[in-house]
Amino acid sequence: MNDLELLKYPIGRFAMPTKITDEDVQEYIKILENLPTELTKTVENFDDEKFNTPYRENGWTVQQVITHVAEAHSIAYVRFKQGLEENKIVAKLHNEKKVSDYSGIKNTAVQKALQTITNVHDNWVLDLKSLSEQQLKLSFFYPDAGRQMSLPEFLAIFAWHSKHHFAHIKSLKDRMEW
Repeated sequence: MNDLELLKYPIGRFAMPTKITDEDVQEYIKILENLPTELTKTVENFDDEKFNTPYRENGWTVQQVITHVAEAHSIAYVRFKQGLEENKIVAKLHNEKKVSDYSGIKNTAVQKALQTITNVHDNWVLDLKSLSEQQLKLSFFYPDAGRQMSLPEFLAIFAWHSKHHFAHIKSLKDRMEW
């Protein structure tokens, strides 16, 4: 992996597991549960300059990464809830690049974005822990993947997504010795 690839994908690119076990699902839930605390703790002493530092050249700033996670995970949580309510729904495609270019998104207060992540993940984890085995078998058409997807597969993506963006910020913090 070259340096740019490592900066873009510090935990590697996502690869869908061929089989997702109950233990995997519990690990995904734990990742979603821990992200808000880990992320908040990692940036607790950041000032405006640090929040406005890109995690890599031509990459998003820390603030944009946090705002992206808040938005993407809010949308994911809604899709998850829809998947529980209505088997085989069609989720609308989300254009993260287009949304990240909106000036209002770039200037969102980091603390509000962190609170959104906390609230969304708290609710998501509560719901996940209450699911029956039958509910975990539900699926929906996920346009980002271009196919029908089970809820455990969807959780695998967002557990990876959580770790991926957390690693962007944590690796920047480590490189900069903040």
